[in-house]
Amino acid sequence: VSPRPAAASPRPVPDGGPGVNRDAPIPAWEHARLLSAAPTLSVAPGDIAVAEPVVASSPDGPVHSLFYAPTSSGFEAPPGSAPPLVVMCHGGPTAAADPGFDPLVQYFTSRGLGVLAVNYRGSAGYGRAYRQRLRGLWGVADIDDCVAAAVSLAEEGRVDGDRVVIRGTSAGGLTALGALVRSDRFAGAAAWYGVTDLEALAVETHDFESRYVDSLVGSLPEALATYRERSPIHHADQVTGSVLLLQGLDDPVVPADQAERFAAALRAHGVDCRYQTFAGESHGFRRAETLRAAVTAELAFYADILGFGPPEDRVGTGQSG
Repeated sequence: VSPRPAAASPRPVPDGGPGVNRDAPIPAWEHARLLSAAPTLSVAPGDIAVAEPVVASSPDGPVHSLFYAPTSSGFEAPPGSAPPLVVMCHGGPTAAADPGFDPLVQYFTSRGLGVLAVNYRGSAGYGRAYRQRLRGLWGVADIDDCVAAAVSLAEEGRVDGDRVVIRGTSAGGLTALGALVRSDRFAGAAAWYGVTDLEALAVETHDFESRYVDSLVGSLPEALATYRERSPIHHADQVTGSVLLLQGLDDPVVPADQAERFAAALRAHGVDCRYQTFAGESHGFRRAETLRAAVTAELAFYADILGFGPPEDRVGTGQSG
């Protein structure tokens, strides 16, 4: 057994400190120097949208969400108008949206769009019973809660109910895309590396989540019909809005094949579908140029289908398909 290293001597303090060895060496960690600092973001407080917890009523119980109203210190909406709304579906699907600073939320709110981050049934942070309410109901309960939350906000007059879109990443992509099948409330859906085929996800996903879908949908092969019923890829003919698919070509969790097959099915049924891929990206975009291209493409998509002014930049680095 190696001997335990001697403890570092106390740091020198100004003269007058009792019982301190002022000549002791300074521990090595005290000589650390800053190599780089986190980037700073110059945003005026008046331009930051702050999360407002809201609760909608539904036949299945309360639906928890965070609402971010459009916020700008330099621009005002026309009197009497209500903003368009972006409904955000978190991944997981048993994760949760939190009220911390999110640059993507601020990107949308600073451009005149409201954002509603829905913590649908199954989301963490609202107790065990709320989280377990998604068991066996992924692809149903999450969608119904997103619809209920958006409708509630529109009925209150806080957003324009005729100009609502929905978005999600990974598991949230299944919710967003499924909302265009299960509901007609949304003008379009954007999915970043989103799940379109639950059966393929269960069979092909990595070992860490290999049995995760069992509790959320059912066990295969017994629940095969349920898997297909809740997979957007099998209902391209029922999609009620436009679709934007953003996909990394090196994704091992949700392979690009899911997005490619779904895009082909949508186009075969005359659905407006925009498919953009990013070489070298996996499950969760990392490169700055990819993130810029994806966000720019998403805002341009909303501008087209919701009918507001053109974004300042529509040029991306991905490949459209």
